[in-house]
Amino acid sequence: MNYWGDNQSIDKAAVQIAKRIKPLLPASQVNDTVTLPASGATGLDVVFLIDSTGSMWGQIDATKAFAADMANTIKANRGRVALVEYKDAGDEFSARILSEFQEDTQEFSTQLSTIYASGGGDRPEAALHALMTAFNGLEWRDGATKAAIVLTDADYHDPDLVDGSTLDAVVKRSLEIDPVNVYPVVPSYFSNFYSALAGRTTGQVIVDGGDTKAALTTALTRIQDRPVPLLAHPEYYAIPGQEVSFDASSSYSLSSSIVKYDWDYDGDGTFEETTTAPVGRHIYTSAMEGIMQVRLTDANGLVANASALLHIGKSPLDGYPTAPVNVTAMPVSDAGDVSSVQVTWQSSDPLVYRWALTVDGIPAGLVDAGTRTATMTDVHRGKDVEIGVVGFTEGGGMGLPARVTLPARSGFAFSGFMAPVDPAPALNVMTAGRSVPMKFSLGGDFGLNILQAGSPTSVPITCDTGAPLAEVETTTTAGSSSLSYDAASGTYTYVWKTDKAWVNSCRMFQMTLTDGSKHTAVFKYRS
Repeated sequence: MNYWGDNQSIDKAAVQIAKRIKPLLPASQVNDTVTLPASGATGLDVVFLIDSTGSMWGQIDATKAFAADMANTIKANRGRVALVEYKDAGDEFSARILSEFQEDTQEFSTQLSTIYASGGGDRPEAALHALMTAFNGLEWRDGATKAAIVLTDADYHDPDLVDGSTLDAVVKRSLEIDPVNVYPVVPSYFSNFYSALAGRTTGQVIVDGGDTKAALTTALTRIQDRPVPLLAHPEYYAIPGQEVSFDASSSYSLSSSIVKYDWDYDGDGTFEETTTAPVGRHIYTSAMEGIMQVRLTDANGLVANASALLHIGKSPLDGYPTAPVNVTAMPVSDAGDVSSVQVTWQSSDPLVYRWALTVDGIPAGLVDAGTRTATMTDVHRGKDVEIGVVGFTEGGGMGLPARVTLPARSGFAFSGFMAPVDPAPALNVMTAGRSVPMKFSLGGDFGLNILQAGSPTSVPITCDTGAPLAEVETTTTAGSSSLSYDAASGTYTYVWKTDKAWVNSCRMFQMTLTDGSKHTAVFKYRS
């Protein structure tokens, strides 16, 4: 089964497998019930950003105690944690990743133990620079619920003194990553200052009233309990003037119910529409490359959002090969119900790096860009077969395929009798009593059991047929009739021994094959 994105394939494929094998096993052995996770389709990714300037020693010690207790929460959410330490411009460093995303919290705790409070000076710190360091430096999983918990007792520079990062830039980058919600854990006197960062990234300010461990626990709990937003597609393509439908109906909340959907159709942070239904519709009037987002709010006031890329005025196949034309598939040889098939096509698309050939959608081989004819062996012909040709770019991008149906072969591909026997309606003339090789092809080697019982036969006919007379060029003097097959030429030969008593008469040779087809030739005998 194929699904629109990797971030939902595993769960859905598992359900399909269970449903398909369930009829084959006792009902008690297969459970195809879907259990919705409390985080995204691939789990939870949380990065902790710790301000380690001089005044933070108390909060850092509390974070170390919190780290020991958060392991079960991370595990329950198929989670990973990462750690970033930051200070400010002019300190020994501004921001650094101490621990990449890890499922095991032991690495997080080990690196956390190396942090000590020092430096700083002025009150604002490099929080925006630290967020951009985490956004760009960590490997975020597609489909995961993503969050950044910022622990600090100071405000931040906007723009940042280290790299010039602004709040707008941080918000834009958080959406591009699908998205990352920011949860500042700060003293109450900074809650208003951080509300813009939290609100614009669909996070939440958590007030640290002196119990930092409890505040961090609250942040992680709210991340865990919030709704799980899911859009139907990660990217949307449309032309200007076309209505685009954004479907978030797969979203859910385990702890509550979703009560509203806010739609930001151009990703500028302004939500143009609010609905109670999970579908938003918008018409874009001009071409653009951008991003959109939907924000979900549940009955408990918890929020979460999902984003998708926009390509207005662009096709999803721009930059990919077009479909080839005039595709044909012709059998060139057969062996039983298996054929070798010659495939031809035409194309002048410069984007093609290689061509791929498929049989019933299954890859069968690759050929170079300049190839226009290829032969596929072992094509089973018991049913109609779909032959496909599709171009790939050098980077592996697949274009539009072209397909042609090769009909099932219902019988032998009889070629007609070959020289020295001329095809009907010619009357072949030969000497009575000699043997004549009846040569023909069936398109492959089907063994020697190709004749129906009692076949072939010959019957006398009148010579007054009006058909042209044709001389048999060669005959054989075999002592009796026989059937053979020549693999080199792909030709069957039935050596037919005639009777001297047939002189001055005419006869019809009749051959019936095991597929029920009948084939004849007529002869006139001389002395």
